[in-house]
Amino acid sequence: MAIKLYACVTAQCDECHNTLTNDDEVLLHFDNQTEAINEAKGMGWQQTADGQLLCEDCADPLPECPTCGPDCTNRTHDRVFRTRGY
Repeated sequence: MAIKLYACVTAQCDECHNTLTNDDEVLLHFDNQTEAINEAKGMGWQQTADGQLLCEDCADPLPECPTCGPDCTNRTHDRVFRTRGY
């Protein structure tokens, strides 16, 4: 039996660290970063202006932050935990 090592790229959400899988929950592997990002976007993921890759759940806009107001960019405020059940 031959054992071979292959290098590949997978897509992972920068927020919750979920990985991109198909409908059967099988981890998807790609030859390069561009392919992974394009496939993720095609499956509803979003890439932010600063390059972060976010799954569908994390890309959903959050309600207004009660501490900072509508312009809050601190995703660690308790609003994240309340709205996502963390």
